[in-house]
Amino acid sequence: MRVAEQPDAPPPSEVVVEKPVVAPPPSVPTLASAARAVARLSAGGGCNSDARAFAVLRDTDAFVRADANSERLATIAAGVRVNGIASQGEWRLVLFTDGMWGQRAAYVRCSELGVGAPAAAALNSRSSPPDVALRRQPPVNLTVDRRQQRETVRGYLDWHRGDYLIVDGQRIRWSASTRLQLGRLPFISSVPGGYEMVVAGRRARDGSLIAERIEAVPNRVMLHDTAVVQQFDELERAWLTDGTMFLSNGTQRRIIGQIEDAGVAVDRVRGIMNRIIPPYVDGRRIRVHVVESNEWNARAMANGAIWVNTGLLNDTSDDELAVVLGHELAHYTYEHSRRSKLSLLGWVSGYSRDLEDQADRVGLRYAYEAGFDVERAIDVWSRERSRATDRIKNIRRELQVNYRSN
Repeated sequence: MRVAEQPDAPPPSEVVVEKPVVAPPPSVPTLASAARAVARLSAGGGCNSDARAFAVLRDTDAFVRADANSERLATIAAGVRVNGIASQGEWRLVLFTDGMWGQRAAYVRCSELGVGAPAAAALNSRSSPPDVALRRQPPVNLTVDRRQQRETVRGYLDWHRGDYLIVDGQRIRWSASTRLQLGRLPFISSVPGGYEMVVAGRRARDGSLIAERIEAVPNRVMLHDTAVVQQFDELERAWLTDGTMFLSNGTQRRIIGQIEDAGVAVDRVRGIMNRIIPPYVDGRRIRVHVVESNEWNARAMANGAIWVNTGLLNDTSDDELAVVLGHELAHYTYEHSRRSKLSLLGWVSGYSRDLEDQADRVGLRYAYEAGFDVERAIDVWSRERSRATDRIKNIRRELQVNYRSN
């Protein structure tokens, strides 16, 4: 048992520390000229200026190193003021105030920064120029009502987001009082993506779960029993060899449709799928196939093969399709077939309600993190008639808790 760490950004390496610059009082006489000054100063971004005070031009990710492949520490909202303390290539190390952790340091791209101090004084709280967002975002409300019922979340670690984690589609926050059971791992930040996690806690007013206890262990399902996967490998090979998706009871064959592996429809669905795959999943293991069928359906196999009917593709926008593909991808990433020991016959019949609900939650998160409009989930799942009422009720709650302003 250990106490949760207070994460700090690691010290920068090989950076050039800048000397403070004392800026003279602004002398921009009019609002129009102030706006032009902001645009001119911001054009070069944060690397081409000697200033130390900046405004973030749009919601942007901040990283622990000057590398977009390093861990994302936080997302800084548009309009937030930051102080530049060092530069490294196209990156600027900045100080900013985090709603939960206080002052932090992280790297952002210079192109995401505008020189904010002179412009802010010149505008004197009047309308902001269109290219520079200077509005302040409301602080995150992490107040917890202790009368709320404690919740337990079980799932895989899909994302580290600096001051919170994503597990089972939920935002998980921790504090110094959180009890950690991480095995031999020293910190929450050292837990790899794809680990199994169990989190118990209560919801904050922003909808995130404030953890009282966090357990993390390696994915135990992946460590044994490949029999189910082998069954699906054989079925996928049979379908691709035949060029047709079909179901057979040994004596009779029911044709579902011809398989397309090239063309506009295939490019569309594969492009969306590539965007929503979480970072710990090897995208090469995901194979997307399009089936010429009017049936409104998609299916995910335990071996990473995902089948999408043209009837579904032709009836959905990209946002709606991303929600459906996220749902199917979650069946694979959360290993629903292997966890439930689902046979081929059971796979055709469908998953349990609990697993379908989890695929809805996680699938929404996959689509959201890729930039799709998850509000479209209500429309798209309303067309699925088998349990539309219960599903829509659960999705409305999920949208309210995790994706709308609280």
